[in-house]
Amino acid sequence: MATAVQDCAVLFQAFTSLNAPTAGGDCCGVTGISCENGRVVRIALASSNLEGVLPDFSKLTELIYLRLEINFLSGRIPTSIGALTKLTIIDIGSNGLTGEIPSSISQMSALQELYIGFNRLTGEIPSGLSSMASHLRVINMAGNRLIGSLPTSYGALTLLTELEIQDNLLIGFIPSEYGSFTRMTDLRLSGNQLTGPIPDELLGLPTAGVLYFQENNFSGPLSPAWTARKNFNGTSNCFDGQTGSNRNPTCDTLSATKTSSSIPSQTAGSIVPSTKPSSPANGGSASTDSTSSNGGLIGGVVGGVLALLLLAGLAYWWFKRSNNSEKKAEISSRANPSSSNANPPNSNRTNNTRDIESEQIEIFSAHESASNPDTTTSGAISSNINSTDFLTSNAARLEEQASNKEKKSSTAPGLLDVFSSSGAATGGSLASANSFMDLKQLKKGSETTHASQWTTEDVCVWAARVLPGIGKTVAVKVMEHGVDGTMLFKLTNEHLRDDLGLVKLQDRMAFLDALERLKGGVDEVVAVGPTGPPVYTP
Repeated sequence: MATAVQDCAVLFQAFTSLNAPTAGGDCCGVTGISCENGRVVRIALASSNLEGVLPDFSKLTELIYLRLEINFLSGRIPTSIGALTKLTIIDIGSNGLTGEIPSSISQMSALQELYIGFNRLTGEIPSGLSSMASHLRVINMAGNRLIGSLPTSYGALTLLTELEIQDNLLIGFIPSEYGSFTRMTDLRLSGNQLTGPIPDELLGLPTAGVLYFQENNFSGPLSPAWTARKNFNGTSNCFDGQTGSNRNPTCDTLSATKTSSSIPSQTAGSIVPSTKPSSPANGGSASTDSTSSNGGLIGGVVGGVLALLLLAGLAYWWFKRSNNSEKKAEISSRANPSSSNANPPNSNRTNNTRDIESEQIEIFSAHESASNPDTTTSGAISSNINSTDFLTSNAARLEEQASNKEKKSSTAPGLLDVFSSSGAATGGSLASANSFMDLKQLKKGSETTHASQWTTEDVCVWAARVLPGIGKTVAVKVMEHGVDGTMLFKLTNEHLRDDLGLVKLQDRMAFLDALERLKGGVDEVVAVGPTGPPVYTP
């Protein structure tokens, strides 16, 4: 018979950061771990900086409560997890778990709440969970990379109060069987690629419940009964009457694809003349239909030829224009032979670096302009508050902070360290600095600042650097909301959408991927230590 010591051995082996309070290896005194009758029955180690793979808990057969969310766990969910037949709540969300969701979860005969959201799980939603209808009440698989369609069999889960599968890659329709969710208080399907109308059967769901269907491709008329609900959100779809920012940009593409696929190809072999016999009632319609079909074919051929001629003309015009531009450039270069050698061989790399730095200075300057009444009409900051002074004080602060910290191999380089590695020339003094190129010299390569201790300005620099296309916009929002290093690792998907303005799913995924690289230290430019995934509250 297993004992608490044997149960604890599983935990200590998996989580080396746990320290045994006694020499005997008993974990029952560890904060967050509870034992009864010599067995571990409760593990509550959320946000405990646990690292490593998710261990095999199958030997902890008396376990009834397991919460390990918001840690740094990786690897797959072990199939042996089905052996935890007494477990009622499992929360392993907001980690870095990968692979498919094991079907053995359906063997957990006492499970009431399942939280596996905000990981990197793939594959389809396991339909076998429908066999847990007698006890399962909560399912949260949000923020993963799940594909496929919504399981129709989930209609049997009549005890469900929460079903959150938002921000995945799901397609297909909402099953009408989901109308059986008469206890549902929170149904979230937003941020997928679901299509079709919303089934009328879902109008039977509790009127006070949360229904988030936004950012999909739902179409057709939207019943006023839906818009009358206080907690219904169907924006950014393809419903009739949705226009502008309230309409999903992919709707027109989908409509054009459906239209083109519904038109049969008109080839000579596909035209079959009508064989319907003529009569006084139809007035010889067979001959008329055949003539009409042939006329349509001829018209199509003529239209195609005209389109080809038009394209050929446009191509010729473009070719002539390109040749003229090249000739002008050649004449200009001959007239000014020294201009072609004005830039050194590494000017491209230097210009790219300068572009990044000027963008960062522009962000900080824009923020100061918005908050400082002494700003000129052109947006420039007054002489007592300028970008040089701001960056100088920031560099001095980082220098002082770095000098008080010991070198740690697991920490991430400070923001000025990161940009100093981009190839800027050494030398120069701070007094003459007008950009980050001069400020970079203040930091020593061996001094580091952990990403969690970044200031709002540091986070702005990081966002502008690692988020191509959207970095500048995100950086402005970061400065506006005062997001520092600690807050960066607690941003939820809703924060990214509502506060940082990342309304597109692909932009939020890019931000989350950047955080993952920040956590794993694989970013090719910004090498940082392990960080936490977005905060997620069940």
